Amino acid sequence: MIVYKINQFPAFEDIHKDYFNTLLEIIKQQSFLSPNIDEIIITDNIENEIKLYCKKRFRTPILTRSREYMAIAKTIDFDGKKKIFFDAINVNGYSKFTPQIFFEQLLEVYAEDVVSYNYKVSQIFSSNTSLTEITEIFFSQWAAKVIASAAETILAFHQEKIHNDIKMFVDTFKRNIRKLHFQHQADLKLEEFWINSITELDIFIKRCLDVKFNNGAFNNL
Repeated sequence: MIVYKINQFPAFEDIHKDYFNTLLEIIKQQSFLSPNIDEIIITDNIENEIKLYCKKRFRTPILTRSREYMAIAKTIDFDGKKKIFFDAINVNGYSKFTPQIFFEQLLEVYAEDVVSYNYKVSQIFSSNTSLTEITEIFFSQWAAKVIASAAETILAFHQEKIHNDIKMFVDTFKRNIRKLHFQHQADLKLEEFWINSITELDIFIKRCLDVKFNNGAFNNL
Protein backbone atom coordinates (compact mmCIF):
# COMPACT_ATOMS: atom_id res chain seq x y z
CA MET A 1 0.00 0.00 0.00
CA ILE A 2 2.88 2.38 0.74
CA VAL A 3 4.81 3.30 -2.40
CA TYR A 4 8.09 5.22 -2.38
CA LYS A 5 8.88 7.64 -5.20
CA ILE A 6 12.27 8.95 -4.10
CA ASN A 7 14.84 10.43 -6.49
CA GLN A 8 17.24 12.47 -4.36
CA PHE A 9 17.72 10.09 -1.42
CA PRO A 10 18.20 6.48 -2.64
CA ALA A 11 18.43 5.04 0.89
CA PHE A 12 15.20 6.72 2.08
CA GLU A 13 12.98 3.64 1.79
CA ASP A 14 15.44 1.37 3.62
CA ILE A 15 15.81 3.89 6.44
CA HIS A 16 12.15 4.90 6.91
CA LYS A 17 10.12 1.92 5.67
CA ASP A 18 9.70 0.23 9.06
CA TYR A 19 8.72 3.55 10.64
CA PHE A 20 5.90 4.19 8.17
CA ASN A 21 4.74 0.56 8.39
CA THR A 22 4.45 0.99 12.17
CA LEU A 23 2.30 4.11 11.77
CA LEU A 24 0.08 2.32 9.27
CA GLU A 25 -0.30 -0.64 11.63
CA ILE A 26 -1.54 1.68 14.40
CA ILE A 27 -4.29 2.90 12.06
CA LYS A 28 -5.19 -0.69 11.12
CA GLN A 29 -5.39 -1.83 14.74
CA GLN A 30 -8.12 0.74 15.42
CA SER A 31 -9.98 -0.17 12.18
CA PHE A 32 -9.45 3.39 10.94
CA LEU A 33 -7.92 2.40 7.59
CA SER A 34 -10.38 3.24 4.82
CA PRO A 35 -10.83 0.59 2.11
CA ASN A 36 -11.02 3.50 -0.34
CA ILE A 37 -7.33 4.31 0.11
CA ASP A 38 -5.65 2.85 -2.96
CA GLU A 39 -2.07 4.00 -2.38
CA ILE A 40 0.04 6.00 0.04
CA ILE A 41 2.82 7.68 -1.93
CA ILE A 42 5.90 8.97 -0.14
CA THR A 43 7.83 11.24 -2.52
CA ASP A 44 10.58 13.83 -2.43
CA ASN A 45 8.87 15.80 -5.22
CA ILE A 46 5.23 15.91 -4.19
CA GLU A 47 4.07 18.56 -6.64
CA ASN A 48 5.56 16.84 -9.68
CA GLU A 49 4.40 13.39 -8.56
CA ILE A 50 0.80 14.58 -8.15
CA LYS A 51 0.90 16.20 -11.58
CA LEU A 52 2.17 12.95 -13.15
CA TYR A 53 -0.55 10.86 -11.50
CA CYS A 54 -3.23 13.34 -12.56
CA LYS A 55 -1.90 13.64 -16.10
CA LYS A 56 -2.18 9.87 -16.59
CA ARG A 57 -5.81 10.07 -15.46
CA PHE A 58 -6.64 13.30 -17.32
CA ARG A 59 -7.17 15.28 -14.13
CA THR A 60 -6.09 18.80 -13.21
CA PRO A 61 -4.61 18.79 -9.69
CA ILE A 62 -5.38 21.59 -7.24
CA LEU A 63 -2.20 22.30 -5.32
CA THR A 64 -1.95 24.57 -2.30
CA ARG A 65 0.52 27.39 -2.84
CA SER A 66 0.87 30.55 -0.82
CA ARG A 67 3.55 32.57 0.90
CA GLU A 68 2.52 31.18 4.27
CA TYR A 69 1.35 27.66 3.53
CA MET A 70 2.79 24.75 1.56
CA ALA A 71 0.99 21.43 1.25
CA ILE A 72 3.17 18.56 2.49
CA ALA A 73 0.33 16.03 2.32
CA LYS A 74 -2.45 15.73 -0.24
CA THR A 75 -5.31 13.31 -0.85
CA ILE A 76 -6.70 13.02 -4.37
CA ASP A 77 -9.82 11.10 -5.33
CA PHE A 78 -9.56 9.09 -8.55
CA ASP A 79 -13.09 7.79 -9.21
CA GLY A 80 -13.70 6.81 -5.60
CA LYS A 81 -10.21 5.52 -4.90
CA LYS A 82 -8.01 7.80 -2.82
CA LYS A 83 -4.29 8.29 -3.29
CA ILE A 84 -2.50 10.02 -0.42
CA PHE A 85 0.74 11.86 -1.17
CA PHE A 86 3.30 12.82 1.47
CA ASP A 87 6.32 15.08 1.03
CA ALA A 88 9.25 12.91 2.15
CA ILE A 89 11.42 15.96 2.82
CA ASN A 90 9.10 17.05 5.65
CA VAL A 91 7.29 13.80 6.51
CA ASN A 92 9.80 11.16 7.57
CA GLY A 93 11.11 9.21 10.54
CA TYR A 94 13.22 12.14 11.75
CA SER A 95 10.42 14.71 12.05
CA LYS A 96 8.45 14.91 15.29
CA PHE A 97 5.43 16.08 13.28
CA THR A 98 5.26 12.99 11.05
CA PRO A 99 2.87 10.83 13.14
CA GLN A 100 0.36 13.66 13.41
CA ILE A 101 0.52 14.56 9.72
CA PHE A 102 0.32 10.89 8.66
CA PHE A 103 -2.58 10.07 10.99
CA GLU A 104 -4.53 13.22 10.16
CA GLN A 105 -4.42 12.53 6.44
CA LEU A 106 -5.52 8.90 6.72
CA LEU A 107 -8.15 9.64 9.36
CA GLU A 108 -9.76 12.31 7.20
CA VAL A 109 -10.41 9.67 4.52
CA TYR A 110 -11.90 7.37 7.18
CA ALA A 111 -14.04 10.24 8.47
CA GLU A 112 -15.25 11.04 4.94
CA ASP A 113 -16.42 7.41 4.69
CA VAL A 114 -18.38 7.80 7.94
CA VAL A 115 -20.02 11.03 6.80
CA SER A 116 -20.86 9.78 3.30
CA TYR A 117 -22.38 6.59 4.72
CA ASN A 118 -24.68 8.50 7.08
CA TYR A 119 -25.24 11.66 5.07
CA LYS A 120 -25.62 11.31 1.31
CA VAL A 121 -24.61 14.52 -0.39
CA SER A 122 -22.92 15.24 -3.72
CA GLN A 123 -19.44 16.75 -3.49
CA ILE A 124 -19.67 18.50 -6.86
CA PHE A 125 -21.08 21.97 -7.40
CA SER A 126 -21.21 24.57 -10.16
CA SER A 127 -22.31 28.19 -10.58
CA ASN A 128 -25.90 26.89 -10.87
CA THR A 129 -25.82 24.99 -7.58
CA SER A 130 -27.99 26.55 -4.88
CA LEU A 131 -26.37 28.08 -1.80
CA THR A 132 -28.19 25.50 0.34
CA GLU A 133 -26.64 22.61 -1.58
CA ILE A 134 -23.18 24.20 -1.48
CA THR A 135 -23.52 24.68 2.27
CA GLU A 136 -24.47 21.01 2.68
CA ILE A 137 -21.40 19.97 0.68
CA PHE A 138 -19.01 22.03 2.78
CA PHE A 139 -20.67 21.15 6.09
CA SER A 140 -20.21 17.45 5.28
CA GLN A 141 -16.49 18.09 4.66
CA TRP A 142 -16.12 20.15 7.83
CA ALA A 143 -17.95 17.43 9.77
CA ALA A 144 -15.42 14.90 8.46
CA LYS A 145 -12.58 17.00 9.88
CA VAL A 146 -14.32 17.06 13.28
CA ILE A 147 -14.76 13.27 13.22
CA ALA A 148 -11.13 12.78 12.18
CA SER A 149 -9.99 14.96 15.07
CA ALA A 150 -12.08 12.90 17.50
CA ALA A 151 -10.57 9.68 16.11
CA GLU A 152 -7.07 11.10 16.67
CA THR A 153 -7.66 11.18 20.41
CA ILE A 154 -8.01 7.38 20.38
CA LEU A 155 -4.54 6.92 18.89
CA ALA A 156 -1.73 6.93 21.42
CA PHE A 157 0.68 9.59 20.19
CA HIS A 158 1.87 13.00 21.28
CA GLN A 159 0.19 15.78 19.33
CA GLU A 160 2.39 18.69 18.32
CA LYS A 161 1.19 22.23 17.62
CA ILE A 162 1.60 22.28 13.87
CA HIS A 163 -0.82 25.15 13.30
CA ASN A 164 -0.47 27.38 16.36
CA ASP A 165 -1.84 30.67 15.03
CA ILE A 166 -4.57 31.65 12.59
CA LYS A 167 -2.84 34.81 11.37
CA MET A 168 -1.06 33.35 8.33
CA PHE A 169 -4.30 31.79 7.09
CA VAL A 170 -6.21 35.05 7.61
CA ASP A 171 -3.56 36.87 5.59
CA THR A 172 -3.74 34.31 2.80
CA PHE A 173 -7.55 34.38 2.69
CA LYS A 174 -7.70 38.19 2.53
CA ARG A 175 -5.03 38.36 -0.15
CA ASN A 176 -6.67 35.68 -2.31
CA ILE A 177 -10.11 37.28 -2.08
CA ARG A 178 -8.63 40.68 -2.94
CA LYS A 179 -6.87 39.10 -5.93
CA LEU A 180 -10.15 37.57 -7.11
CA HIS A 181 -11.82 41.00 -6.94
CA PHE A 182 -9.09 42.47 -9.14
CA GLN A 183 -9.41 39.57 -11.59
CA HIS A 184 -13.19 40.00 -11.71
CA GLN A 185 -12.84 43.72 -12.42
CA ALA A 186 -10.49 42.80 -15.28
CA ASP A 187 -11.99 39.83 -17.09
CA LEU A 188 -12.96 37.06 -14.64
CA LYS A 189 -16.54 35.90 -15.18
CA LEU A 190 -18.96 36.37 -12.30
CA GLU A 191 -19.62 32.61 -12.12
CA GLU A 192 -15.92 31.87 -11.76
CA PHE A 193 -15.53 34.65 -9.22
CA TRP A 194 -18.22 33.19 -6.95
CA ILE A 195 -17.00 29.59 -7.27
CA ASN A 196 -13.40 30.62 -6.52
CA SER A 197 -14.51 32.84 -3.62
CA ILE A 198 -16.57 30.06 -2.05
CA THR A 199 -13.67 27.65 -2.48
CA GLU A 200 -11.33 30.10 -0.73
CA LEU A 201 -13.82 30.39 2.14
CA ASP A 202 -13.97 26.61 2.43
CA ILE A 203 -10.17 26.35 2.56
CA PHE A 204 -10.03 29.10 5.18
CA ILE A 205 -12.60 27.40 7.44
CA LYS A 206 -10.71 24.11 7.16
CA ARG A 207 -7.52 25.90 8.21
CA CYS A 208 -9.42 27.42 11.15
CA LEU A 209 -10.44 23.91 12.19
CA ASP A 210 -6.81 22.78 11.95
CA VAL A 211 -5.76 25.58 14.29
CA LYS A 212 -8.67 24.85 16.64
CA PHE A 213 -7.77 21.15 16.89
CA ASN A 214 -4.16 22.15 17.61
CA ASN A 215 -5.32 24.51 20.40
CA GLY A 216 -3.86 27.40 18.44
CA ALA A 217 -4.48 31.11 18.89
CA PHE A 218 -7.36 32.99 17.25
CA ASN A 219 -6.35 36.45 18.46
CA ASN A 220 -5.62 37.58 14.90
CA LEU A 221 -8.90 36.38 13.39
